[in-house]
Amino acid sequence: MLLLLLLLIIIIMISSSISSSISIITTIIIIVVVVVIIIIIIIIIIVIIIIIIIIIIIIIIIIIIIIIIIIIIIIIIIIIIIIIIIIITIIIIIIIIIIIIIIITIIIIIIIIIIIIIIIIIIMYYTYISDVST
Repeated sequence: MLLLLLLLIIIIMISSSISSSISIITTIIIIVVVVVIIIIIIIIIIVIIIIIIIIIIIIIIIIIIIIIIIIIIIIIIIIIIIIIIIIITIIIIIIIIIIIIIIITIIIIIIIIIIIIIIIIIIMYYTYISDVST
């Protein structure tokens, strides 16, 4: 991300020395769009990885449940109740983990967008100052 922001600053500096304010704004808009697209792609990849992990966990849980059910046929009803409680707890824990991951991802996205906007405002301000001074 830092390299991307550094690249953004370098491109804007080069374009500011070559072209006018209008093309700087166009360049900034294009760079912001590219950065946002990259962020969206990263988020999609993270979500896909999370979904794959969840599917694997659910498959493992289903396999465990099947094995346990075979054993439970021989065991008393109290053990069946304990196992059901454990399974529900595991599912609740998985759901809580998913919610936490989604919230963290959203917070990271918001922070990145705010940083990008602040950088753009600073760059536009200094571009304006340099244009006014010349």
